[in-house]
Amino acid sequence: MKEWIQRNLVLISGIVLPMLLVAGFFILNQVPRALTEPPQHDFLLVIYRCNSGPEAHHYLEFDVQEGHLTGRAVRRKDENSRIPWNRQRAGIFRYNASDNTFSEFVYEIPNNLNEPGEPLILELGLAGTLALDKRRQSPDGFSFQREQYRGGGGLLGSIFGMGRYERPYVLRKGNADFELDLDLFLPDDFEYCREVSFMGWIMDEEESP
Repeated sequence: MKEWIQRNLVLISGIVLPMLLVAGFFILNQVPRALTEPPQHDFLLVIYRCNSGPEAHHYLEFDVQEGHLTGRAVRRKDENSRIPWNRQRAGIFRYNASDNTFSEFVYEIPNNLNEPGEPLILELGLAGTLALDKRRQSPDGFSFQREQYRGGGGLLGSIFGMGRYERPYVLRKGNADFELDLDLFLPDDFEYCREVSFMGWIMDEEESP
């Protein structure tokens, strides 16, 4: 056995060393997350969708004012008005930290959007009653981010996510990333041509700044 190992040392090294390297990278990648308490705070996203029908006469605009979500439909003022092509429709989504899921809020869209005129205030229902904190970090130290682009990476890249072209969204605290699988919970028509906007952390009234 010893002689066989000596004769095939190069072959064995070529197999074992990459495996040890992969194992080492895996451990280093997982340790920060394993030592970090999972996110505890919900947050609100507005995800804009492109218009897939006839030319739109309006676009949607969401903001946080005085700690609450507001929305309005900005209507075309005349035939020469330019309408942003990527904000004719939008969904409001809540991240539920307790089970790492997303749920969508229903809100009312006015019927007379094709008529030129002043912006119309949107009735947001429950989504408009939530107390929001726009600060970058949640009270437990997480920030909502889009992962940096990581191209190439070869074998290790494909194993650890460094070789993919999509850029997932994560909750980050220090070196620990908790990936958010938006596509798993979004309707099919959100898959392409979308713009994700972070609106704020959802706070209890006593936590609100």
